[in-house]
Amino acid sequence: MTDKTWQVADVGASDVPDVRLLFEAVFGHAMSDSLWNWKYGDGRGVGVAARAPDGELLAHYGGTYRELRYGAFAHHGIHIGDVMVAAAGRAALSHKGPFGLVTEEFFRCHVGSTKGKGVGFGFPNDRHMRLGERLGHYVRVESIFELQWPAVSSRDFEAVPIDWSDLSTEARINELCESLMASFLEHVIPLRSFSWLKHRFANHPEYQYQAFWIKELGSRRLLGAIFLRTLPTGCLPDGQACWELMDWIGSPVNSTMLVEAARHVVFERSGHALRLWCSGLVADQVYLSEGSKNRVCFAAMTIPNPFSETPRWWLTGGDTDFR
Repeated sequence: MTDKTWQVADVGASDVPDVRLLFEAVFGHAMSDSLWNWKYGDGRGVGVAARAPDGELLAHYGGTYRELRYGAFAHHGIHIGDVMVAAAGRAALSHKGPFGLVTEEFFRCHVGSTKGKGVGFGFPNDRHMRLGERLGHYVRVESIFELQWPAVSSRDFEAVPIDWSDLSTEARINELCESLMASFLEHVIPLRSFSWLKHRFANHPEYQYQAFWIKELGSRRLLGAIFLRTLPTGCLPDGQACWELMDWIGSPVNSTMLVEAARHVVFERSGHALRLWCSGLVADQVYLSEGSKNRVCFAAMTIPNPFSETPRWWLTGGDTDFR
């Protein structure tokens, strides 16, 4: 198998139906046109595809653009996702196989180069992490954990649904985002802002999220905002309702209180448990003794990147495109 055997290029509009078919074949469920546009439309992302000589699309490597904050500086980043290889192409997971070819082209054009974004990040499983390390493209930056706590009632918090159309919402959210990001100058944190959070949680074409202002009961002091979703039935052994805390914003000193507030919100809505999918840096901030903690995958950073060392990353389920 040689480079000349394959057609490797950026995904164009005519390629999208084939990429969606590959997604369904690899992941076992369909990607709607609206979800594709939510991810990649209006210049939000880019993908590279490899076609066999007969024209069959056998591999895809994608990324959606995301600004990152590290130190006092912003960095142009790209969140790697929708990395997939058809069964017919998996026998050659090497530099010269379809996976290696789309990866090399993506890195050459879209990340770690003068033409692309400065740094990429993603959440590979163990197998893809080892492969990315072997090909010299990934370095591990965090373990990703799933934390779970029982839902509990609390008299300490008031949860008020966020009205995205309220004229005051944008300024309040941006202030809470800055409070969070300014506290992590020694770590990398993907940019949180009103426009990003609205796109992520209010405009998703398939998942329904719920967003709340969290206030201290009595003083009504604003502690932050939380973003939740209900998980599919069957995620708990007994069939009871489980929710996921996707993200929160506010001063990090309030993080544990915001998790407690989320547990209260779930309890008030007849939920049984709350889960959080996050990097080890986040887990260190909020882990509570009555919860459980299990490692589920890794967070990886691309090589090359603009950082002189390997920093830690603040990452939650909201930083993915699949939760």
